[in-house]
Amino acid sequence: MRRAHTWRMSWVIGIVVMAGLGIAGPAHSLDGRFYIGLKTDASLLRGSYNKAVDNTDPRNISPQRGKVNRDDDSADEMLYGLGFLGGYRWNLTADGLYLSGEIDMAYHGGTLRSRLDGRGTSAGRDQYGESWPDRWSVEKVKSQGITLKLGGSPDLLRSWAGSDASVYALAGVRRIKTQIRARLNGCFVPTPCLPTELDSGTETTNEYFTAWTSGLGLEKMLGAHVGLRGEIRYTGYLSEDWTKSYFEDKVKVPVRVDAEEIDFSLDLVWYF
Repeated sequence: MRRAHTWRMSWVIGIVVMAGLGIAGPAHSLDGRFYIGLKTDASLLRGSYNKAVDNTDPRNISPQRGKVNRDDDSADEMLYGLGFLGGYRWNLTADGLYLSGEIDMAYHGGTLRSRLDGRGTSAGRDQYGESWPDRWSVEKVKSQGITLKLGGSPDLLRSWAGSDASVYALAGVRRIKTQIRARLNGCFVPTPCLPTELDSGTETTNEYFTAWTSGLGLEKMLGAHVGLRGEIRYTGYLSEDWTKSYFEDKVKVPVRVDAEEIDFSLDLVWYF
């Protein structure tokens, strides 16, 4: 609840700041402009999945009693996205220095998939109390963010791309909805299972990650009101963890997922 409240407050603050810039702009000789746009992106997502199977409960009567079997895995995958954005650009100086405040929302496609090796003492690592060789996946569903951008048109850029081009640095915060799945195949009874006695299942968890992002961008105006922007960003996710209990709470399984990504985006922007 606290995270959700913090995120809602961040959105409110972002909207208020941009509205304030819009109101304050006309009071200066160098005013600003509202803008909206469409964005496409491709990102390289790298994620890690860490799992422990805790058998230290004194009620546990399996051969794994007293043991904590830990396993981890990481993988990367190319993802893609499509979204929309809106913001306000405040002109700071006559030579092109500006500050922008922006909010955006994007929907994503693609799934990160991999498989744990499994930890334990049996040949298949699939007995009660062991860390089974689960197949795990992270699907990035949608994201929304607040970003500040500080840019300008240095002489070197003007000589290369013209006076209607600018570069900028950016920093912001994002909220990312994911769907995490673990596909299980193992023994659900304390006594050893034969291969034909193993059971399968799928566990699905919806997780919302908070992430911090920073990067660089280049914008080229295509006319008085239309601009084309290219950006590269690094996004670091804050870890999410949870614990599940099995076998009447005799076995606990804490899980932690970490992620980071490099994002390349192309935006088409309309200024008012």
